Amino acid sequence: MAPPNLLAYVEEFGTFDSDVAVIILNKGDMFDFPTFEELNPNTHPTKKPVSALGELMSRYVTPRILSLLHSEEKKGSRREESRKDCTPELLELVMKFTEENIPVYLIYHPSEDEILVDGSFEAKGGYPVIVDFAKNNEIILYSFADAYGESVRSGIYPFRDHYLWAAA
Repeated sequence: MAPPNLLAYVEEFGTFDSDVAVIILNKGDMFDFPTFEELNPNTHPTKKPVSALGELMSRYVTPRILSLLHSEEKKGSRREESRKDCTPELLELVMKFTEENIPVYLIYHPSEDEILVDGSFEAKGGYPVIVDFAKNNEIILYSFADAYGESVRSGIYPFRDHYLWAAA
């Protein structure tokens, strides 16, 4: 869950007289801003589908076929956008905990594409932002990258959401 969402939750429900706060972040969390726009019916269901087969065809098969047909047109059209990160919200969240004398620990949960086949860690996305935030605010940052890398090196794949590596 991204810092703006975590902050909103703590603002609404409080800290529950916690003894410690453990905030787990990944590479995308520092750029994950909630929006309150209406859902796009092309990407998110907005009504109950008539049938599962119809849903499969309209939401998954047809868009993928169209994207393959139009992929050449889209090449080079993607522009790089500068994005603000969520450090202000993360700092406010940390301050809410520290105001109540609750120690805060940050934990970095690497994404599947950051742990390479040999078990090494290749930082991507918001990892440098999280590292800088922790250093600048004197917060201890732990990372699961070494443990995940060791797991991969020992033949145990730590990610369970996908099947691609599990068979390798």
